Amino acid sequence: MVHLLMAREPRVPQQDRSVRTREKISVAARDCFARAGYDRTQAKDIASMAGVSVGTFYEYFHDKAAAFQTVLDDFSAAFESLDVERYLEIESGVDGFAALLSALQEWVRDFGRLFRDFYTLSVRDPSFEGPLAVLEARIESRFETALRNTTFRTHPTRAVTAAQLAYTVTEAVLFRVADEPDQTTATSLLHETAVCLDAYMQARSK
Repeated sequence: MVHLLMAREPRVPQQDRSVRTREKISVAARDCFARAGYDRTQAKDIASMAGVSVGTFYEYFHDKAAAFQTVLDDFSAAFESLDVERYLEIESGVDGFAALLSALQEWVRDFGRLFRDFYTLSVRDPSFEGPLAVLEARIESRFETALRNTTFRTHPTRAVTAAQLAYTVTEAVLFRVADEPDQTTATSLLHETAVCLDAYMQARSK
């Protein structure tokens, strides 16, 4: 008797499946929050988009706020992965700031609405104030480290206030650009901001 052996796919270890499931839910959460905003997104929406049951969603996240925090952690990680130092070298000048703002423009387009939702939630719900402060501190710290290693190499203590200004200005301008449908206007605004930032940094670094 001839037995036909059916080829079986290798079994994926339970731990790997768990990681993949969590990642799938996180990606779905990001899409749902970006499309509908925090208030209009429910756990069942995230579960449906991820292709899992609502029960499975709650196995990985306590509630939608926890899923939202995970998405914002990804937002912060995406910023920290940018090679900010490369853009802020002194010799780069205006072109360096313009290139940095252009790179950040894509970052904000991906996460802008989520960040704005986070600000709104922090005003309405005190439990979001702490995570927002941590997120802002991480981004400012990234700016500060980059400025200490580049423009303010000879005056490192000045990098703190410079980083605060760079973060505040960049945040405001990029959110404005994220909603600008005219790319020419957006590019012009980014360039003007780059000129101002470069002038300030050069003046402070002397």
